[in-house]
Amino acid sequence: MIASFVEPQERWFAFPAFYEALRARGFAIYAGKMTGRGTFRVGVIGAIDPATIDAFLLAAGEVVSEMKQKVIS
Repeated sequence: MIASFVEPQERWFAFPAFYEALRARGFAIYAGKMTGRGTFRVGVIGAIDPATIDAFLLAAGEVVSEMKQKVIS
């Protein structure tokens, strides 16, 4: 099973940077397949425990903060 998310439209977001930063933290996401709309996908099937979900959300939050900070700097 895959969950799809609409990409933020703000100027700080770039999927390649988001992807690479999450990958460096041990998480893989995938580019979306929706026509005409920027999306990304996260696999949500298998042995995913609450600690893994928490770790992913923490990593995603850190990446978003870093991406926003780069735009401000």
